[in-house]
Amino acid sequence: MDRYGRNKMSKIEEALIKRLDDHRVIFWYDEKAELQEQFDELDIDGLEKIQVEGNEFEVKYIINKQKPKGKFLLYFNGAKPANEENWLLDMELAHHVFHTDREAMVLQEIGLGYHLKELVAEHILFFEAKERKQKLKELLGEGDEHEDIRGKMLAVLFNTDYVSLSTFIHAHSSAFIDGNERFDKDLERYNLTAYYWRKIEHHFNYLSETPSIYDFLLEVFNCNFSLGENTGLTKESRLLLSLWKDTIQYRESFGRVADKIAADSDVEDKLNKAFTCVALLCLPEF
Repeated sequence: MDRYGRNKMSKIEEALIKRLDDHRVIFWYDEKAELQEQFDELDIDGLEKIQVEGNEFEVKYIINKQKPKGKFLLYFNGAKPANEENWLLDMELAHHVFHTDREAMVLQEIGLGYHLKELVAEHILFFEAKERKQKLKELLGEGDEHEDIRGKMLAVLFNTDYVSLSTFIHAHSSAFIDGNERFDKDLERYNLTAYYWRKIEHHFNYLSETPSIYDFLLEVFNCNFSLGENTGLTKESRLLLSLWKDTIQYRESFGRVADKIAADSDVEDKLNKAFTCVALLCLPEF
């Protein structure tokens, strides 16, 4: 068996052992009929393997009558049959179906349900690194669904300790002013770009056909320091700046971004005057 096969085998074995803690009978449909060898070589203490090929009634008798306390792995070399043609459907519904496609292996590894398969498929490159998967797993909570998981994927991508859109933007801005495009590349690579900018659009009313972090920051500064036309950003953009300038980790990047905007917009005098009133950003609205 080649290296890929051994790695695949290890993941399958590890996932099966975890499932056996809660399930006595496991159904394994090898839809592409490509894991026969892995099934044949699988050896887990206390687990009896049965390949199902037209012997459904015999399998039922063994599991329910002969060995009602035994643990079984039922392997099907093909796709799951339609319910009306599935002679073991009652047992299947009462026990567990094991999936071995790429997305399913990821879900099983990080403890998410199979109904999230499409989410993993959409962002499959994100899950290629063990470190990213582990960090995401640490952030996940019970009942997390698509929106929660994508937000936590962004926290992993931007390397923040918690899920916060403002903090993501601060980290993104800090990398931008350092000339580092890694976040833009990672957002694109992991197919999270549209989700990220959609969150910013919804939260700040930032509308652009070609969004970028610098274009967004220009609008934020313009809106809150009267440097140009008010583009209609929400008042949340004021809080974004307030948190940014007061956050030790990103405070230095705030000043550098402000300097760049002043130079690029030729509004240094206005910006300097506006900064004399920057404390007002923290005052409550009346």
